[in-house]
Amino acid sequence: MSGGCGGTGGGGGGAGGGSFAIFVVGGAAPAVQGNTLRLGTGGNGGAGGVGGAGGLGGIGSAGGNNTGFFCAGKGGRGGDGGVGGAGSGGGGGCGGGTFGIFTSGVGAPNLCAANTLSGGTSAVGGAGGSSGGNPGGNGFAGVVQTCVSQ
Repeated sequence: MSGGCGGTGGGGGGAGGGSFAIFVVGGAAPAVQGNTLRLGTGGNGGAGGVGGAGGLGGIGSAGGNNTGFFCAGKGGRGGDGGVGGAGSGGGGGCGGGTFGIFTSGVGAPNLCAANTLSGGTSAVGGAGGSSGGNPGGNGFAGVVQTCVSQ
C-alpha cells in the first residue's frame, strides 16, 4: 500500500498594524510646524499556525496464491504503508511599522525639519508555528522611521 499523506503546513501569522503620528496622502501638504511629536509602537505580528500531523499509511494487502513451478505456498501479506510526515509550522507575521510623519503624493514637504520627533519602539514579530517536523520562522520586527515621503 501507499504511505500516508503529509500534514498541511500551518497558516502564516498576520502582520501587525502601523503606528503614525501624522499621515498625509494626496492633495496639498498641510502646514504643520513647531510641534513635538512622540512616536508610538506598531502592533505586534501574529503567531504562525501549527503544522498538521501526517496521515496514517495504508494497510498492506493479503498475500496471493502462487502457482509458480518452484513455490510451495501462498505469498505473504504486504507491509503497511508508512505514516506521512508532519506539516511545517506557519511563519510568524512581521511587526507593524512606527512612523512619525508619513506623506505620499504631496511632493517633498519640509514637515520633519519644522517639527521635533522622538521616541518610537519597534513592534515584535510573531513567533513561528510549532510542528512535529519543521517549525515556522519568526516574523521580523517592525521598522521605526521618523519621516517618510513617497
